[in-house]
Amino acid sequence: MSIKGKRAQALPILDPSNKRRSGGAFDDSLPTEALELIARQISHDKEDFIKWLSEEMLNFRIHEFAKDQEIPLSQELKLLAELQSYMLETRNRLLNLPATAMAYLEQEQWQLSKTTFFECQHNLADQLVKAWAVLGSASNEIEKIPNQPGAREKHSRDNLLAATAARLHNQHGIKIKRRAAEIARNLLVLCGVQLPEDIKEVERLINKRGGKNYS
Repeated sequence: MSIKGKRAQALPILDPSNKRRSGGAFDDSLPTEALELIARQISHDKEDFIKWLSEEMLNFRIHEFAKDQEIPLSQELKLLAELQSYMLETRNRLLNLPATAMAYLEQEQWQLSKTTFFECQHNLADQLVKAWAVLGSASNEIEKIPNQPGAREKHSRDNLLAATAARLHNQHGIKIKRRAAEIARNLLVLCGVQLPEDIKEVERLINKRGGKNYS
């Protein structure tokens, strides 16, 4: 049986106090109806699936929030590339400070925390390199998004659908693929994700995004 979806409510404006509010943009909770469906339909590693789906819904809600702040993908990629460049420049400057500055920085750091600035300096340099790498990986993923109106949200939605169906089929005992697709679709609709009612269209979206992981 297919569950009819409700129109999603507009996401709230980002503000620090809203990040963990129930139903907010960055909330990882699952609705009671979704938890009840999981209880009825999944018998194998139920708690593990709930934890996984909660994390996936958190990521999806972050993407949905980003949708409301959209700028052209090419501009986003340019901004990320610029930030990577600034990070490398900051790291290089940080590791090549003049001698007098280093002496005073060591003195101030010791007075503040009884640690050396050298340690702080190299920890920060390492974190900048890690952040630089994360920005590069994110840019590679963004480049895969079709540059068409509405493509971003559908890309995120369809990936979530495919991943959920594959997880149910491969790890949680739902061996019939169509049944896994139907449960995945119904669960996500209960979580506020807009998906088609036609199971054949749902299966098409799953195969398009995650067919190779849906074995």
